[in-house]
Amino acid sequence: MRQLITPCGLVIILNGLAIRTPAADIYVDHLLADDCRGTYCVVNRDGSGSDGFAYNTPQEAADAAKPGDTVYFRAGTYFNHADLRDRAVVMNVLTSGTVHNPITYTNYRHETAILSGMRPNDTGHFFVLRLGVAASDRQAKSGQGIQNIVIDGLIVEGASRTALSVNGPADQTASAKNSTENIVIRNVVARNNSGPNGSGGGIGTRGKVIHVLIEYCEAHSNTGTGIHFGRISKSWHNPEPEDDMSAAQYCVIRNCLAHDNIHPSHPGNTDGIAGSHMYRCTIANNAVFNNSDDGMDVYASIETTVRGNIIFGHRHPGGNNAGLKFSAGGGGRHAISGNIVLHSDGYSFEGSNPSNRLREYYPSRIYGNLAYNGRTGFNLGTSYNRTYPGYRNSYLRNNIALDNGNHDVRLFSDIADCDCNFIGDAKDLEASKALGHDKSSLTGEPGLLNAHAAIDTSFRADWDVRQKLNHLRTQITAAFGLRADSQLIDRAALIKGYHCPCADDDRANPMDPQAPGRHWRGGAPDIGALEYGLDP
Repeated sequence: MRQLITPCGLVIILNGLAIRTPAADIYVDHLLADDCRGTYCVVNRDGSGSDGFAYNTPQEAADAAKPGDTVYFRAGTYFNHADLRDRAVVMNVLTSGTVHNPITYTNYRHETAILSGMRPNDTGHFFVLRLGVAASDRQAKSGQGIQNIVIDGLIVEGASRTALSVNGPADQTASAKNSTENIVIRNVVARNNSGPNGSGGGIGTRGKVIHVLIEYCEAHSNTGTGIHFGRISKSWHNPEPEDDMSAAQYCVIRNCLAHDNIHPSHPGNTDGIAGSHMYRCTIANNAVFNNSDDGMDVYASIETTVRGNIIFGHRHPGGNNAGLKFSAGGGGRHAISGNIVLHSDGYSFEGSNPSNRLREYYPSRIYGNLAYNGRTGFNLGTSYNRTYPGYRNSYLRNNIALDNGNHDVRLFSDIADCDCNFIGDAKDLEASKALGHDKSSLTGEPGLLNAHAAIDTSFRADWDVRQKLNHLRTQITAAFGLRADSQLIDRAALIKGYHCPCADDDRANPMDPQAPGRHWRGGAPDIGALEYGLDP
């Protein structure tokens, strides 16, 4: 028996057979003529070395991976031309990691690794990279989950439905078992995916998934929604309880870019970021622009947190063109704070009555947002479910609504608790006061730095998502921050659980810089979202 210590760990050669120990590095290299059983050479990209195991197809590597392993993709484009069926994929991950030993799939040392669903006939496979087994809307119980997987740094393209699909189980009659859990998708680019009728999306989930984190990803130039937490189908979930649907639970999309996702013939089905039938998920600190339907769509979901997002430029013919929509399909009790929504042909913040109610419809808490130059700034519905314990009306505080075409704020007397806002349209403010709202709200000149500034969305080719986000955040802060003489400074309400309990410069009560909640200075917080810029 001969033992070789390699950069990949320990490889044992026994009777001519290579046996890999746990927590190994595995390579995927399309330049290989055949697999390397412990003889891969990282430098030469062939079988002349002792750097570990390597495979020439992604699926072989996924089938071989064990908990703790890292699968490295070498530079190049990986297709699946051996199986040209629609439902064939480039890689289907079915082996789970463990909590302390996840399985990681990543590009090798920043090399450009592309997984492409394109086939020789210029059409794409339905999916490119798939995790788990997809559930079906034709069965009460189906699908299979997967746990503890990291996808990092890959490019996925050429799918006709969804490029990177994270699947969990579904069960209409009971809580779905073996859910997909603890998935991290990071630094992934989903681009150039194209399909009919609003399909061709970037990154998405389907079925029961818990603690899925999508961060620092970019989805652009797709015909379907850029990034989404998806559903089985609209009506399939009706028997399920609101807090345990076969959809995303406690999942997060943060610090991502979703832009220029446009469907040429069905523009109304392509959002930047969307979530359907979610429970207690978070969509935070993303930048979303120039998609053919809505910037963000929170659909038939319960208790979603939407905060710190930049959403602009939704003006595509045929699309709904809302900046942030959170009422379609019902649901609610959302916390919507610190979002900047600009230049929408639809509502800036759309919370109107759902036309197709799939869940009970609840009011939400909306504070510290900016609605600028949309059709209507803030629009809320009326037909809420008021029978659930702890019911509270829609809560609007510290928002700026300015230069929206029809109304800056559209309220109804019995469904809102609205005050300490800036409402640019004086008639809208007077109408709100007549209904008993906005007694301390302001109008007139808000004192924004440069609200008419154009937003530059040209990015350098070598920028990563962090640099692109910083480019946008810097511009937004410079345009929509408050001048020193703004009447909105120190005029906002202090919101428990959202703001820090005392000012940063309060010498009697010095703040811990790490204290939870939004920090503020002076006699009170400022109205709007930019007292401290857009630092996530």
